[in-house]
Amino acid sequence: MNTMAKILWVIAIILIGLTAAITLVSGIGTYCVAWNAEQYAEFANFEPYKPLYKAIVVLTIMVALVAVVDVYGMIRRKKWAYLATLFTLIAGIVVGGTHVYYSTMLRGTGMPGTVRVYLSVLTLVVLLLLRIPGIWQAINSGKPSAGSGAGTAAGLAMSVCGLAVVATPMWAGPTHTSAGYNWVNVLLVPLIVGGVVLMLAGISLLVFPKLQVRIGKRPQPVTAH
Repeated sequence: MNTMAKILWVIAIILIGLTAAITLVSGIGTYCVAWNAEQYAEFANFEPYKPLYKAIVVLTIMVALVAVVDVYGMIRRKKWAYLATLFTLIAGIVVGGTHVYYSTMLRGTGMPGTVRVYLSVLTLVVLLLLRIPGIWQAINSGKPSAGSGAGTAAGLAMSVCGLAVVATPMWAGPTHTSAGYNWVNVLLVPLIVGGVVLMLAGISLLVFPKLQVRIGKRPQPVTAH
């Protein structure tokens, strides 16, 4: 795999992982509106839309979990990974776009759903760039024994995702603050624990070459049908 192809491939994996993390956090964070809108004065007009928001929460979490599987497939260069990731991103954009539309209509802002939609679109663009003939050929002609690239991609993806999860109160806080209280703090402990675990796992992959080899063991070419 040439340098340009490898860099773009690593960036794609990082973005897919980041999209999965942000989507999962966004889905979990929408729970309060989907199930308890009537308990918050500023969300009172959301109550008639609770069934829709419940569906959005379920679908958003499903998309995030599938995206995690896609990250694994892309790292290992599985045959199904590329097309599966494309479909996951498109599904995420549709679900996220619906979320942003109704949130903007009801509250005047689609945040933080807007962040995940933009991130999904960016990831989709990068993924499509992988299909440039020279880059695609380089990715699929990479030697299976070159496991360090896979380990580096996995380590970077985990580290970035962990940082994003830990920073959730900062990027999601402005739209989840009521009466001076940041409601993201309700999930502060699991966010910090989960984010730190991801960062430590990612750093371990970057620091210990033997772990990289295990991650990159016997990858298969990514192919589109």
